[in-house]
Amino acid sequence: MSGVDAVPDRRSDLDVLRVLAIFGLLFFHATRVFDVSEPFYVQNDVRSALLTYGVIGTYGRWSMELLFVISGMASWYALRGRSSRAYLRERLARLGVPFVFGVLVLVPPQAYLATTTYEPYLSFLRRYFTDFSDLSGYHGTFTPAQLWFVLFLLVYAVVALPFFRWWSAPERQAWRDGMARAFTSPLALLSWTAPLALAGALPGVGGKNVVGYLVYFALGYVLAGTPSYQAAIDRDRNKLAVVAVASCAVLTASWMTEGGTERGNLTEVALHFTRTLCAWSSVLTLLGYAHTHLNLRRRGLARANEAAFPVYVVHQTVLVAVAFVVVPLHLNVSVKYLILVTVTFLGSVGTYLIVGRVDALRVLFGLKRRVKVPSTRVQRA
Repeated sequence: MSGVDAVPDRRSDLDVLRVLAIFGLLFFHATRVFDVSEPFYVQNDVRSALLTYGVIGTYGRWSMELLFVISGMASWYALRGRSSRAYLRERLARLGVPFVFGVLVLVPPQAYLATTTYEPYLSFLRRYFTDFSDLSGYHGTFTPAQLWFVLFLLVYAVVALPFFRWWSAPERQAWRDGMARAFTSPLALLSWTAPLALAGALPGVGGKNVVGYLVYFALGYVLAGTPSYQAAIDRDRNKLAVVAVASCAVLTASWMTEGGTERGNLTEVALHFTRTLCAWSSVLTLLGYAHTHLNLRRRGLARANEAAFPVYVVHQTVLVAVAFVVVPLHLNVSVKYLILVTVTFLGSVGTYLIVGRVDALRVLFGLKRRVKVPSTRVQRA
């Protein structure tokens, strides 16, 4: 059977996963305010090892990898019945415009609040847009902040398009079927950990592995094009979950005990492979459970799916602003964390509700313009 012909036009389980992953970032970035291991724009004096190892040590291991795989899968559906030019034009509108708008308007306040001088904002901007010494922005320098993901998606759409077209061509059907037969035996997809680990070992940009995430994106496209992969993932989901939990537990235990111990090269290689295995097996596990339990049309899913991207674009700016106010308060960590998550959620969703009503704002946040339905008036005799 042709793997291409059997692929549906849209999968609601991927929409649900995307929404959950993006809204999960609210908890992840709220945890960064209490992170015991790395700096952030605004941080609490009292940190939390429980939050750090519990949230960052689990969700942080696979969340972005999942989003890149889902984006690659979405590209398969986006390119069906659409020209390459139309695909790139749509990617530029949905990703390029929000990235430029966000970098110029939404992101600078995060770096400004990270400074301790609080100079006049316009003076800060003149310095900010010329200082590329630290792309994290945690010390007031230029940063793409959370929008690095949007930029990567835009670049990947352009770079991977020739491969996507080549791979999906009818004359490659025998290749696709042969590869599917080779990698749909029990747990065979875990062997893809090896190329992912090799790609992840290459140098990155600003702490982000460009090639590694590109491979996740491309593999998402490959998975979406042949339904037998998803069938194998569904079949193996329980075993994949065991691998994911075990490998991620090893990483967290290693992270918690790394202070004061020197590691040899072989240990670092093993940890890098385990890190990749944790991410890839977690992604496959989530794809399996979502496809078997969340592949349903839910009321409100279309609205939540539309809201997810604007929420991603704006959530970290809202969170840093809230943290700037909440951190100095004399409250315990759990109360501050609850306030951060709740207010960030409400502020981000509230922003979407405003953006969704104004076409000009919809464009800036990567949404399509509203479809205007012409009114029909009943003529009286």
